[in-house]
Formats: sequence, structure tokens, C-alpha cells
Amino acid sequence: MSAQQFATGSVHSFVRFAGGSILYLGTCESMPQDQRNPEYEMLMNDISGSKVPLDVAWEGESAQISLVLTRWDEDVANACETAPGAGNVSGSWFMQDVGTLMSLEEESTELWLVYTFGSVIANKVAYTANGLRAGRHYPQCVLWSPQLDETGTKPMKRHFMFYAWPEYNPTTRKFTLYDYSFTGINSNMIT
Repeated sequence: MSAQQFATGSVHSFVRFAGGSILYLGTCESMPQDQRNPEYEMLMNDISGSKVPLDVAWEGESAQISLVLTRWDEDVANACETAPGAGNVSGSWFMQDVGTLMSLEEESTELWLVYTFGSVIANKVAYTANGLRAGRHYPQCVLWSPQLDETGTKPMKRHFMFYAWPEYNPTTRKFTLYDYSFTGINSNMIT
């Protein structure tokens, strides 16, 4: 098979808060920036010296996902910016929310990035049959920074950056930073 040029089209983003329903967040202006960061620990000893490691131990990876939305659901966008805890509104939080363990207290957010050529939305077999993924699902994220709104006389944009870290499954003893599961997502959810 020869190489070919692909065009992905818009990217739809969906979120789920603390085990609730999957909600449509919005449409990205351009391809999301998905920067994965592998982490290594340098192992030093007397044999290799204090400057060059004897070996490097891999310790997992995290990701930062940057989305610039030009079309979004305002209620869902505001919920993304809300601190953990019931009853909070964007820009304020309760004293007991400080120190919340986002994963262990089930306050993290799931994030789906769905490409419009993928089987979930458009099912362009020419793309997916050639091995292209329909998007990504991050099972464990928090809204990071910057949180930026562009307003004024030009079209509005909203910038979100999510931080994702691996979710641990004690049954399988496996960590998952992202997967390709789109169960529960369909084109009827785009508002």
C-alpha cells in the first residue's frame, strides 16, 4: 500500500464528570495538541559517576491536551472550570475542596476527542481501514491551564488544556493513559 494524504476535519470533544452522563463539550478550531510526556528516572551509582546515569528507569507517562474551541456548550464548558465538590460554581470553591484527590475521590474528568472521519461520527472506511484511529479517550483528566476566553469584536474562542495521567486498574494491574473506546458516543450527542 502506498502512502496517502489524509485530512481529518473538525474534532469533537466530549466529557464525563464523576461517572455521570457523557456530554458534548464542543468543536475544535484545529487539531488538538496532544503532548505525551514520558517520565524517566536517572539511576546513578559510583560505577557510572555522578553526571551520567548507569541506567534510566521508565516511570510512566502523562499527557497535556490543548483544545481551542470555536463552538461549545456553555454549561458544559463552565462545568469543566468548576472546582471539585457539589454546589461549586466557576471561580469559587469550598474550604474542604482544597486537597481533593481527584482520582481516588472520583472527581476526575473523562475526555474524548473524536475525529469526524472516525467510525463514531462519519465512518470513512478509507481512513479507518488504513489504520487511522477515530480519536482518543482519556479516562482520567483534570482541567489544567491556561483557561482563556477570547472575546471582543472577533469570533469567540475558548481554550482548554487538560492534564491526563494514567488510570490504574487493580484487577488487570494495568495503567491506561488513553485508549480508543468510544462506547456511548454517537453523532446525536453533538448539540
